[in-house]
Amino acid sequence: MTNSKALKETMKITKLGHAAVLVDVNDARILIDPGSFSSDEAFGLSGLDAVIVTHGHHDHVAPERLEDLLALNTDAVLLAGASTAAGLGPLAKANFRLLLPDESLRIGDVDVTSVGGLHAVIHEDFPREENIGVVLSPVDGPRFFHPGDSYEYTPENIQVLAVPISSPWGKLSEAVEFVRSVSPATIFPIHDALFSEHGKKLFWSWIPKLVGSEVSSISPSEGNPVVYNRSGEFVRSASLDDPAA
Repeated sequence: MTNSKALKETMKITKLGHAAVLVDVNDARILIDPGSFSSDEAFGLSGLDAVIVTHGHHDHVAPERLEDLLALNTDAVLLAGASTAAGLGPLAKANFRLLLPDESLRIGDVDVTSVGGLHAVIHEDFPREENIGVVLSPVDGPRFFHPGDSYEYTPENIQVLAVPISSPWGKLSEAVEFVRSVSPATIFPIHDALFSEHGKKLFWSWIPKLVGSEVSSISPSEGNPVVYNRSGEFVRSASLDDPAA
């Protein structure tokens, strides 16, 4: 007999270009990493409870556009690490909360836990910068992990995982081992603006083949919400006919 509680639709995730992800869950509305490669839709959102910035690279935060977004969402709290906040100037003053590594705080009925602390190595001549991934844990829903720019940190008990796939710091084998280490129910790609459309499809097709059938893989189109149940299983999307598409 099917467990109706397990099938309950509990979390909606919308990709908004590159690393930007909007999460709607338990009446909380949380936007992660609205950067220079994000869609215009990301900067026109309303009703936000929080905006989270994993690190200060321009593809993850666009301060000039973030200012307008926060003006549209005066009740939203801005969350970022210390180094990132320093680069945001006045934006990190009012309604700002500092994200410390391995800290948990509450946004509505969602626990937000910061993970890690350092960006992936780009080159030995580049100093490693701050990068704080985030786990969103709703009261009655799947745990979602957005790692920012790193495969290094692998929190436990994650049901939905956003996987960076195109960067100057990562490669396919590392992405595969990252997914295997986290062992989520479902994965979807982020950090993909550097790919052509053909390149993205090809690269993403290899990851589920190498990870194995235990993990479901989807590739939602930009701006189309994907709904998950409390176990992190894909339920429905206006842009997907097949969970493995």
